[in-house]
Amino acid sequence: MIAAAVTSYRQACSRARFPGLQDGARRAKIVAESLPVPPMHNPMCPPLSRSLVIIACALTGLVCASTAHGADSKEPRIALVIGNSTYKLDPLRNPVNDAEDMARALQAKGFQVTLRKDASHRQMIESISEFGRALKKGGVGLFYFAGHGVQSKGRNFLVPVNAKVESEGELEFETVDANRVLAAMDDAGNRVNIMILDACRNNPYVRSFRSSSRGLAQMDAAKGSYIAFATAPGSVASDGDGRNGLYTELLLKSLNAGDTDIHKVFTRVTADVSRITGGKQIPWTASSLTGDFAFAATQADERALWESVKETKNAAELEAYLEKFPEGLYASVARARIKSLATPPPVQVATIAPASVAAAVYANEDKNFGIAPTRAPRKGKYHAPTPTEIPGGKVIRTVDLKQLLDSNKNVVVVDVLDSKDRSTIPGATWLQGAGSGEFFAAEKARFATILEQLTGGDKGRSLVFLCMNPECWLSYNASLHAIDAGYREVYWFRGGTDAWRGAGYPVRSVKTASW
Repeated sequence: MIAAAVTSYRQACSRARFPGLQDGARRAKIVAESLPVPPMHNPMCPPLSRSLVIIACALTGLVCASTAHGADSKEPRIALVIGNSTYKLDPLRNPVNDAEDMARALQAKGFQVTLRKDASHRQMIESISEFGRALKKGGVGLFYFAGHGVQSKGRNFLVPVNAKVESEGELEFETVDANRVLAAMDDAGNRVNIMILDACRNNPYVRSFRSSSRGLAQMDAAKGSYIAFATAPGSVASDGDGRNGLYTELLLKSLNAGDTDIHKVFTRVTADVSRITGGKQIPWTASSLTGDFAFAATQADERALWESVKETKNAAELEAYLEKFPEGLYASVARARIKSLATPPPVQVATIAPASVAAAVYANEDKNFGIAPTRAPRKGKYHAPTPTEIPGGKVIRTVDLKQLLDSNKNVVVVDVLDSKDRSTIPGATWLQGAGSGEFFAAEKARFATILEQLTGGDKGRSLVFLCMNPECWLSYNASLHAIDAGYREVYWFRGGTDAWRGAGYPVRSVKTASW
């Protein structure tokens, strides 16, 4: 079946040995030329600065061995993600959401993702052709489709949102043969090709077909391919009642689990879907992989790349990181750094708080309301008197916080006040809502992720949480959440911005960070 499909769709072409070299080198050279330091000589790359050698290799996947340090060759990762929901006949609730969430997850794993939502027949064909051309430059290919899919005479067809199918014979012209995607992947001749089809829903055209086959037909995986269906061939999957379909929801969860070996990722999904549906829906896979593949294989590379640019004063290096990892662990920090580099530093005006004023301010932040410390976050009525201590953390006063910030530039300050707008300590990140006492699993995961982004994954890095004043439980709760996440240096700034302002220290208007 696969051989016939590949023969049908294969196009004659000749490929250079390293088709991505010139384009990748040009991009790296542009970044390198913006640096003031002398370039290094490398026989395989144009002259690059020391840190740009690492960046260029990450962006192009080439072997660029520096004369001082070696860098491993890493294959690019390219994904085409399509989600179709707005069908005129039998629209679906989840596929566009599924595609959006899958695109973000793959970007976080180092994939360069093309996302298509509610795609027409022409858009799907053009996107698959572009996908195939991109794969010819080398690398791992992944195709994901969520929407309607039907089978006919042993072939599977993916349905665009504008398909007009009145008979089974029109599938050839109104829909997209799934073998077209496999042929594009096979034609590239790469090591790993992955196809994921969450398209095993009910056939919307069943009344117009002679056959009554349900779901999708079995597909054979060509060498180097891995095919995953939301349910077994000939069976149908539910669209789902929440944001995502059940299969994609559990796939997203499995992608974020500790071991992201491809076989283990989909084995977990199969087990979870089968358990939740009582065996009514059992995902199916076919594999002809000849080597190992893990979705999180680039996390070490991302950290290495980030270490090479995190202290840079050049926005181009940070943008190079974001080009490779647009949704990576440090993406929000990189964007904030780029923004800060583009903003001229504020004029510093020395202020001295009179002793009489300081005494009144600090008396307020030390005020004892007689509230006992609690290990559990407070739920509801957040604007109320707080304890003077926090289990597992440290209470810090205004003057001590100022000294800490002046002496340690690696302190992470997080404001969690639940207001519409906010002025806070300069350099603080505003996480509106992060002080809620009712964190479910999803919120805990998002909170842990943003803290990892802010701290670079260093659990020993100093974290300071604040809100408005000693009658605000939001910062107390957020501190407990951070302690629960394993952070060892958690400071609760009980006095908040009221104490900070009262001491004469400056504040700055900020926008809430998306988390």
